[in-house]
Order: sequence, then structure tokens, then C-alpha cells
Amino acid sequence: MLLALDGSDAGVCVNGSTISNLRFADDISLLANSDMDLQQLVNKVDGVSSWFGLTVSSSKTEVQVVGRDVSQVAMHIKLGSGELNQVDKFVYLGGTACSDASCDKDIARRIGIAAGVAWNLEIIWKAKDISKETKVLVYRSLVQSILLSPPRKLRSKNPKVALNLWQKLRKKLR
Repeated sequence: MLLALDGSDAGVCVNGSTISNLRFADDISLLANSDMDLQQLVNKVDGVSSWFGLTVSSSKTEVQVVGRDVSQVAMHIKLGSGELNQVDKFVYLGGTACSDASCDKDIARRIGIAAGVAWNLEIIWKAKDISKETKVLVYRSLVQSILLSPPRKLRSKNPKVALNLWQKLRKKLR
């Protein structure tokens, strides 16, 4: 990655520093302020990857525009001979990233996952030979942990409402 992005001015400015990528294991998120800059980053990463015998999977690579009123913004980023798919939301490292930068879908997804886990533990809840204390521990570790791990970015169209909702949810589950 260092070879691919060496000397590039592309990226987004955060507190005076330019950030062009976020990495975790074998996942890379490229960041740019324009489609031209993003195309440059994609080309560099693809080119340097091929030097080492690696390929960037076009079926696993997506483009997303994040910000206000971005639903009509179309990106045309190419990887090899194909164009990358533009998405409004995707799941990355357990959180849902949305084009409108809100966390509403992430919270709804977590509630759905937690409800599914709770439903699948029905045999535990009904078991007569398992103490209430043990059931509470199971609930806290398997259900509550999904709900209470904070979203990567607690933002909504109305941040105060989202934060208030998140705090109420936490209080009710404790």
C-alpha cells in the first residue's frame, strides 16, 4: 500500500492531515474528494498489487459517495476493463456505512441481529435447570453486547435524536 500511494496528493483532509486510505487486514478503503482522485488511487493500488502477483477483486470492490444529498451523484470508477458498482450502503467491520452518513440503518441492523440471537436462544430461556443468573449472563454476553457496542459513527440526520435514542436503548437494556 505504501508503494501504491507514495507521492499521491489524493485523499481527504482530516484535522490538517490528508488521509487516502484506511486498512484492516486485507481490506482497504480508499478516500478521495473527487472521482478523478479516486480513479487515480484505484489505478495505483491495482498496478502495485499486480507487481506482487495480487489482484483486486472487481466483484468485491465497491464505490460509495458519502455526504448530504448524494443520491444523484454517479461515480464511474473503472478497475481493469470493468466499471465498479456504486452502492448506497455496505457492511464493513460489522458496521453499516451509509451514503447519507447516518447510523439509522446500522442501529436497525444491530437490533435485528440481536433479536435473531435472542430467538435462537429460546431453549436456554425455557430451560428449568439453568438459573436466572446464568440466563442473565448469557443475555448480556450474547444479545446485549451486539446492541451496545457503539456504531462507528453515531450520526443521523438529527444527531441529538440519534444520540438520545442510543442512550435510551442502553438504559433500558441494563
